[in-house]
Amino acid sequence: MDNDGIENLLKTVCERRKKHMAQETPAYNILAAIGEERDETHVHSKIIYFLLDRTYDEDGENDFLKFFLREIQIPEQYIGGPWRVCREQAFEEGRIDFVMESEKFCAAIEMKIDAGDGERQLERYDMFCRKKGKAYRIYYLTLNGSAPDRQSVGGMDRQRLFLISFRKEILDWLQRCMDTAREGSCRYTFLKQYDAAVRHMTGWGDEGMDVKDLLASTEMAKAALLIRDSFEKKMEEVTEDLFRNVGDVLKKKSHMETIVYSDCVDVYIDRIEYRKKTYCFVFELAIDYCLYGCFGFVEQSENRFIPLADTEKLFPKFYHTWLERIRALELPKLKQSPYTLWYYIENTRGEKLNFKENSDSVLELIDEMDVQSEYIGLAVFKNALNPLLQYVS
Repeated sequence: MDNDGIENLLKTVCERRKKHMAQETPAYNILAAIGEERDETHVHSKIIYFLLDRTYDEDGENDFLKFFLREIQIPEQYIGGPWRVCREQAFEEGRIDFVMESEKFCAAIEMKIDAGDGERQLERYDMFCRKKGKAYRIYYLTLNGSAPDRQSVGGMDRQRLFLISFRKEILDWLQRCMDTAREGSCRYTFLKQYDAAVRHMTGWGDEGMDVKDLLASTEMAKAALLIRDSFEKKMEEVTEDLFRNVGDVLKKKSHMETIVYSDCVDVYIDRIEYRKKTYCFVFELAIDYCLYGCFGFVEQSENRFIPLADTEKLFPKFYHTWLERIRALELPKLKQSPYTLWYYIENTRGEKLNFKENSDSVLELIDEMDVQSEYIGLAVFKNALNPLLQYVS
């Protein structure tokens, strides 16, 4: 395959892409525009609660909550009567995304888009519901109905666990709600926008750009294969360049011990000796689905994050002191996982860098590496590391 053939294939694909981008697709939704389609805690949780917590007519015939209860197959004998919906239900062993409860039934919903499962998470929810002394179910809501981790299920009654998805139950529920709303009304427009966001997030309803007809010969197929392999190698280089450049900025600005790897950057902030071992408080820049920064504790010889609950037991004063300092930074949408406190890192345009889907913000690094890596490094230093220097000897 000569260079002209590859160049012609690329040119044709670029032209097709421009036409595809101009089409009406679920990608045209507000959440996609502001880069918040996958934020389960601050976006989807709030929107779903907003819809569940509304009464839409006096006789309750078009109650979105009742539609939802039927969509997730709550037994019909329990649906009648008043229900209470609670978002972020706190209890002594954690926090549940949604608890929907009536006099005789309790439903707990754990929503997962990108985050991992916590230790015995669903088992703890099962214990919470069981203590209610009424019929109950635990629902695990993911993009496509994925099963939870075995460690999350633990020893819970598996017959109480039901898998639901955005792609099926949430989209079907939204459609049923839209069927009761007047087309063009504020209610309908709101539902339609959220429906588009869910469809785009799950890849359901997005018509992919069809270029397979271009591969009409063996030579064109070979060119496509070469382009694919070269693209994957190029994106590996982009990732490595980003971490190397940002790592250089952090090392130069903070003067802290900074180790750059091909898939992350670790900055060692503080250390403590405990039972002949050295434990370190670390900032890490890494990629899961998107680029993110996180704070956690590692045992120096193993160099992997220790569960925060274990760290608290080992050296509570050191643990609480640093967590209080991190929370005082007021980092944007700081979240806590079982292992770290973390937040998303954005580029100069306020966009998340989605490496799993190779978003435009990631592809643009090819042309903008110097500008974006410098910006990210300085932003991380200014917001996450520089305020902590006063505590480091």
